[in-house]
Amino acid sequence: MKKNTVWKHTMLYGAVGFSLMTPLAYAQAIPAAAKMRPKVIVLTAFPPEWQAWTVEKSFQHQVLHVPGLIKPLICDSKDVCVTETGEGEINAAVTVTRALRHFKWVA
Repeated sequence: MKKNTVWKHTMLYGAVGFSLMTPLAYAQAIPAAAKMRPKVIVLTAFPPEWQAWTVEKSFQHQVLHVPGLIKPLICDSKDVCVTETGEGEINAAVTVTRALRHFKWVA
């Protein structure tokens, strides 16, 4: 197996494991009187993908500007949010890290 393939598989498995653990961390991190925190964040890689979400009127309920993100989080009334990460694993990792820290899901 090529070194590059091993790295991609490692990143994929890490992302899947992280996505399975996030709800547990989220459930423990919310104080009783917390401000709005997304239940789901949809990550898009390209501007046309993000633009497709912005035309939905339900996603104009709330716009959150998180420092370090390429685009703001646009959210619907059920706390489902969308943002653009840009292309590549690094951009996705930075976006997820900034969102997690902003909402205090991790230390």
